[in-house]
Amino acid sequence: MLGIFPSQRRRLSLKHIKSLRHHRHHLMNPAKMIARANRRQGRRSEKVNPLVAQRAGAIVAPSNANVKADALPKATLRLEQVVGYRSRACSNNVFWIGNGKIAYHAASLGITLDVANHVQQFFCGHCDDVTALAYDKQQRRAATGQVGKVPYVCVWRIDEDLPPNQRYERTHKFDIGSNMSGVSALGFTADGHYLVVIASNNDNDVFLFDLNQPDGEPIANARASLQGVYDIAMHPSKCEFVTAGGRGAKFWTFDPEEKSLGAKTAVFGDVKAKMSTTAVTYLNDGRVLSGSASGDLRVWKGNQVDHKVEGIHTGSIYSIATYPDDSGFVTAGRDGTLKRWNSDFESIGDPIEMPRNDAIRAVDIQQDGDSMTAILGTALSNLYQVDLSSGNVEVVMDAHDSVQDHETWGLATPDDAEEVFTCGADGTVRRYKAGKLVPEETYYSDTNDPSDYKTMDTKDNLLAVGTNEGILHIFDSTTLKPVQKLDCTSKDNNRGISSVKFSPDGKTLAVGTFEMMIHLYTTETWELERSCQGHTSFVISLDWCKDSSVLRSNSGDYELLFWNRESGEQVTKKEETKDLEWATTQCTICWETLGMWQVGMDGTDINACDSHGDLLINANDLGEIQLLTFPASLLPGDQQRKARVYGNAHSAHVMNVRFSASGEKVFSVGGLDGCMMQWDVVRVDSEE
Repeated sequence: MLGIFPSQRRRLSLKHIKSLRHHRHHLMNPAKMIARANRRQGRRSEKVNPLVAQRAGAIVAPSNANVKADALPKATLRLEQVVGYRSRACSNNVFWIGNGKIAYHAASLGITLDVANHVQQFFCGHCDDVTALAYDKQQRRAATGQVGKVPYVCVWRIDEDLPPNQRYERTHKFDIGSNMSGVSALGFTADGHYLVVIASNNDNDVFLFDLNQPDGEPIANARASLQGVYDIAMHPSKCEFVTAGGRGAKFWTFDPEEKSLGAKTAVFGDVKAKMSTTAVTYLNDGRVLSGSASGDLRVWKGNQVDHKVEGIHTGSIYSIATYPDDSGFVTAGRDGTLKRWNSDFESIGDPIEMPRNDAIRAVDIQQDGDSMTAILGTALSNLYQVDLSSGNVEVVMDAHDSVQDHETWGLATPDDAEEVFTCGADGTVRRYKAGKLVPEETYYSDTNDPSDYKTMDTKDNLLAVGTNEGILHIFDSTTLKPVQKLDCTSKDNNRGISSVKFSPDGKTLAVGTFEMMIHLYTTETWELERSCQGHTSFVISLDWCKDSSVLRSNSGDYELLFWNRESGEQVTKKEETKDLEWATTQCTICWETLGMWQVGMDGTDINACDSHGDLLINANDLGEIQLLTFPASLLPGDQQRKARVYGNAHSAHVMNVRFSASGEKVFSVGGLDGCMMQWDVVRVDSEE
């Protein structure tokens, strides 16, 4: 077991701490694990909130403080839009579902999208990353499977008449056992009676569930044993399917009388070929097409190779999709090209190339008269629509990618427009208009050495972005063209930037670092004016008072400190700071936010907060967003304030959250899930 002493843990970057806590649950304090489990199940600990007990005495209320009785905020949030698509360790997870709509998944959500009108609807029945999706065209329903301690699969009906503010409802839920880590593939049988589930475990167990039993046990199971299952294809008319994996392929049949699964191993006649089958699909005549990691295409009769076309792609073939009229098919893969073929396996036209050589992970085709259109999901978490006659490529959604465990952390909203800026470890900075799935502008860092963009803030026509490498980038906020680049690290230390904040008058930019310092730069010349020293851990958040004279900051050891802009010295007299009016509320530990900390939390559980008018929003490590009445201060004897909690959307730590300029929208980013979500703020008259 890896051990971290408190003094060592303090010196780790926040990103590394979050990563350890997300992927190494055994490192967490047992009491904290129990508290988290209680919160997930709606139980509250009777113990005192240690954060409140530790810091309440150090935080002083304003002279005119008017803390109201604890009440839920007079507003709710409604998930309106998600910019994100799960491509990591997934393939063939985008489907046309009719009427110009597609189904796919991101974070812990099943999503449908009206491609022309950019309207999304959601299935919210999962509590962790959704990793597989299947679609039943006959009965217009989808199945989604997730990872977790007890992974499960949900089946949900896609109701065409569902109002925009309603969610899809679950019809079935199937648990696959606590000894499985997740679901890697799903498929409906042609008759719609059964659902095939492939588990993510050492044996890649195959389960068959009867859809006439809403929450039943599997009626059959077997072992795929392919060293990972990369794809599944269902027979168009029989209760048969094929699985493709790291050690070849298997052809499966199901006997309804015996309720048993049988499998034949693919016979390649070539030992090397057996090692990597990456895509499979059925032709309407029952033959199977498969793609390999070496870019070869094979045609199968039974479990025997009937025909082979070598090297049609450079690298792995990730997806094969047939034309609805059976006149041909397309192949797509790691080389970022889509290739068209007729039924005689002859190439049609030139390859269709994706922007930025974006590897294609999923393809589905719909036909409207003589027109055929493909929907593509790519490794960089983008969705494209392709006219297969003309080869024209249209961007449907352009999101941050998380395929290489890239995390999305940075989020900023301007004061005068319904827009949002985002940045992440994928080396991009983006500007989106509210309600849009494609950014207005994108800045790409050096592809050979992409920057790990971490934090950002905007003021007037400037956008400041700090990186995990300690570099500060200044952009024009409209065009995202670089204006200035500064190295904020010391000579003997190369630690990153953790927070940036423009002063309300726009004259100073405060830069918080993992070196436990805050640097103040003049925005006129970008010279370093002074540095604020006094924190004993990395700086995590910053706020300016409205007249720009004083800055406050939080650190990794839960300190709240105040700084004079003119001198850079710490302001230690409470009388000088308690009545200041603050331009923002993005410090997570201050008088206005103490009540948002739940019993059992420590100072790292809430990652970000923001306020607008009478509302306070925060983002936490449970994958939740919480909405409270502002200020969320504490009355004597209180431990926490009432909050509306929104989970089952982001699947990882929610790393940042911001109100829009009008306060009518909330934006959030989900770290490892790579998603930027837009929430509508809906006013209500009561606490219900």
